[in-house]
Amino acid sequence: IEGWLWAPVRPASLTWLYYRVGTIQVRHRSDGRIQVDTGGGNYLSVGTLPLNQWAHLAVTYDNGTLRIYINGTLD
Repeated sequence: IEGWLWAPVRPASLTWLYYRVGTIQVRHRSDGRIQVDTGGGNYLSVGTLPLNQWAHLAVTYDNGTLRIYINGTLD
């Protein structure tokens, strides 16, 4: 999953970025981090989405390994 995001402010609560029943959920947390739920695990980014600028977010999941990339950098 990948896309360009613009975050003018931190969300007051979890904000859905992507949701597909039974597979994966990607959310923006109030602390700026990305939360990914796969049904088999819950993953949090270490880094945050920058405010007031476009950011590229990519999430990959292969052979049980989930990776989160923010602006091309592995988190």
